[in-house]
Amino acid sequence: MPQKEKTKPTSPKFYHQTDQVVIEEFHTDIKTGLTTTTAKIRLKKDGYNELDSKSVPKWQILIQQFNNIIIYILMLATIFTLLMRHYSDSSVITIVIIINALIGFAQEIKASNALEKI
Repeated sequence: MPQKEKTKPTSPKFYHQTDQVVIEEFHTDIKTGLTTTTAKIRLKKDGYNELDSKSVPKWQILIQQFNNIIIYILMLATIFTLLMRHYSDSSVITIVIIINALIGFAQEIKASNALEKI
C-alpha cells in the first residue's frame, strides 16, 4: 500500500491554505482537536495565543498628527501669508492646523483605548 504523501504548504501563511493542508500541517483532527497532553506541550513550546501590544506614548500620537502632506501645505501657506503680512489669514490657518491635530489626536486615543479593552 503506497504511503500518503504529506502536502507541503506552498505559502507560510495558513489562511492561504485549504483546511486539509492546515490540519495535516498541525497534526490535528478536525473532529476531536488536540489531546490535552499535546495542547500542554504546544502551550509550553509556543506560549499563549496573544498579540504583543506596543503602547505608543500620547505625545508621539499628537506629533504624528502633523506628519501629513496637507498639514505641510497649510504650514507653507501660513509662512507665505506671514511673509505677505496677512496676519489674520495666517492665524486662521494656524488655528485650523491645531484643531485638525486635536481632532485626529482625540480619535486615535479613543481607538487606542477601544483596542486595549478588547
